[in-house]
Amino acid sequence: MSFVGIIAKKKKEKDLEKMGRLVYPNQVIYLAEKDLVPLKNVQFETIVIQDAVSHKDVLSNLLQNCKYIVIDSDTGMESLVQGKEEQAVITYGYHRKDTVTFSSLTDHTIQICLQRKIQKQSGEWIEPQEIILFRRENEAVRSLLGYGTLQILYQEKGEKKVENQQKS
Repeated sequence: MSFVGIIAKKKKEKDLEKMGRLVYPNQVIYLAEKDLVPLKNVQFETIVIQDAVSHKDVLSNLLQNCKYIVIDSDTGMESLVQGKEEQAVITYGYHRKDTVTFSSLTDHTIQICLQRKIQKQSGEWIEPQEIILFRRENEAVRSLLGYGTLQILYQEKGEKKVENQQKS
């Protein structure tokens, strides 16, 4: 079993449950800034950076051994991933240069766009494409971009995730 770390200021139980089902059998661990030091020796397969942290040195050490670094481009934490050639660095956000961004937004759906090919954890290469995700009322676009990025990385070929096929 591998670990997927989500660095966020506040833990959202619904998001944790949803992401946990998505990356199963891997274990999702939410990391608040205070959790970084005690977990500095844990090896993560993927780290998702949703919020900026001040312990950049500790975070940099956590990033050393992970396979994927998924980062919200508006966190200002991109300097931590410069020169990381061993890991796949995947950015998401509203910028046209992000790996994953959105191309369409309605009250009930968001269409996210994978803008360059990436290699999934299974070894399969995923070509640029657009994916429609259903969104609950008032669900944050940023959360869905992060979730959609994990879906791209962890969903098996041909597998359909229930959360994205029905409105919640």
